[in-house]
Amino acid sequence: MRARLVLATLTLASCASLTVAAAAPAGGGHGEVGRDLDRARYATGAFFSEELAETAGYQRTDECVSSPEGGMGYHYLNPDNLGSTEPGKPAAVLYAPDGEGGRKMVALEYIVPDRDQNPETVEDIYAFGQRLKGPITNIPQLGVHYALHVWLWEKNPLGLFADWNPRVHCPADSGTDAGEPTP
Repeated sequence: MRARLVLATLTLASCASLTVAAAAPAGGGHGEVGRDLDRARYATGAFFSEELAETAGYQRTDECVSSPEGGMGYHYLNPDNLGSTEPGKPAAVLYAPDGEGGRKMVALEYIVPDRDQNPETVEDIYAFGQRLKGPITNIPQLGVHYALHVWLWEKNPLGLFADWNPRVHCPADSGTDAGEPTP
């Protein structure tokens, strides 16, 4: 009798698991956006190790970006990925202080240079079902560009695609105050 009860319980648990799995497609049920998020997770998961990110071409920085709305963290830029909207090829990987003297990966950023470098002309560029923000003109090294943050590795109460994350805090002596967020 006890064996049948255990078997029945396991069978019900298995059926419930299959039902939940069938009801929740990859990426949390967001269709193509969910698949893109899964691709980004798969392609960048190794970058929890800063050393692996650097080996992959992401250049370390010691400038932590913050604003009154929150932080972005340290941007590690891969020049080869500038212009990419492919989920697995973000232009930047963002790290935040981990509270123990190190850094933890928190987000990805997709950066696309403006084709004519004229901020008066606006391009519609999309990734993850979102229009990239811009034209952005306040970062001279990047020229006129469009950008999208994806808070894939740190929950952001402002949203998955928000510029700033109030949960990210820069050390007082290493950051720059970016002021108002860019459009």
